[in-house]
Amino acid sequence: MKRLPFFLILMFLVPMDGHAAGPFSKGRLFVSPSMKTDLGRFVGVGMTFTVAPVRMAQKTLLDQFEKDHPKDYETMLEVAQYVDAEDLSGSDPKAQLMAIPQLSPEQKSAIEDLPIDDSDSQLVLDVVNIMKNPSTAVTFSMEPFVELHFDAMDLTFTVPIAGFDGHSVDFAMGNVGIDMRFGHHFGTGIVGGLSYGVQVWAPTGTGKANALGLANLMWSTRYFHEYVTAAPYLILGLELPMLTIQASCLYNAMFGVRDSPDFDQVQYIQYGGAVSLDLFVLTLVAEISGLSGIQNAQAYNSLVSTVGLRFTSSVLDLGLAGQFPIIQESGSSFASFSSVSFGNPSDFNVMLTGSIGL
Repeated sequence: MKRLPFFLILMFLVPMDGHAAGPFSKGRLFVSPSMKTDLGRFVGVGMTFTVAPVRMAQKTLLDQFEKDHPKDYETMLEVAQYVDAEDLSGSDPKAQLMAIPQLSPEQKSAIEDLPIDDSDSQLVLDVVNIMKNPSTAVTFSMEPFVELHFDAMDLTFTVPIAGFDGHSVDFAMGNVGIDMRFGHHFGTGIVGGLSYGVQVWAPTGTGKANALGLANLMWSTRYFHEYVTAAPYLILGLELPMLTIQASCLYNAMFGVRDSPDFDQVQYIQYGGAVSLDLFVLTLVAEISGLSGIQNAQAYNSLVSTVGLRFTSSVLDLGLAGQFPIIQESGSSFASFSSVSFGNPSDFNVMLTGSIGL
């Protein structure tokens, strides 16, 4: 017997009778929240997997610096995060560090108290270069989730797990989250829609998970372990024949509750627009997602594009996408959010998501 083509197998997974999918069923997105829709199932269980290269400081070099200079380590490590190596030369390190505009009065006072002089200039340059020229490591996430679909509300529970593949593979717990979503649809043929809800992320993560927040700032609330986050959001949708258009806005309020983060509060807006083209069996998804800082969130001024393909039915949901930055802040902007792995966000992310439902 000849094997059936893959797209025919997918067609058999689409329910041919029973509960038909509702409006916006072809509008599931990768990054921004999607319109609430009726997929013809009550429960879904799945996993989202992402992978991205992130430039990370070599911890062995920092450990050696701490061993050789234990009294100066904490202060220099804090200061080095906020400066650029090209701003420093080989003389009068104190004066040069104190002239860095990003530093707070408290940090400048700590520099003044450091027992360093011109003979230690190379030491200062070495620390800054370690921080600003990190090596590349592969970060990945595994995010199992459970979806419950009620008539009035959808609930999604997510357990993020961060992974690192440098010299060895390590794992770290992220922040457990819940998404509560409501929605309304209007019209037939051409359908309009409104959805709204809130995401809450509990500070259950470990320190090392912060590096995943750098890999994808859109999901940083899942991995910055110091913060509890509440994020109310609003989604507008328009479904045309073969085409779905969505726009969303989230207000993210992060509150530091553990491990003394640099900022007690971080607030920013996440906004996005998406177009989904129905290709019968598959759906082509194109998203533009942006971040705009409100309070203590300079790092969050960014814009990224995400393009991928999805297959969605009541039984099976599969998606594969690539994400690329369009606008991204400089490395020094991320210092307050990278207490474990210093460096810059990745130049691209690959996302794979899948779930099965009943």
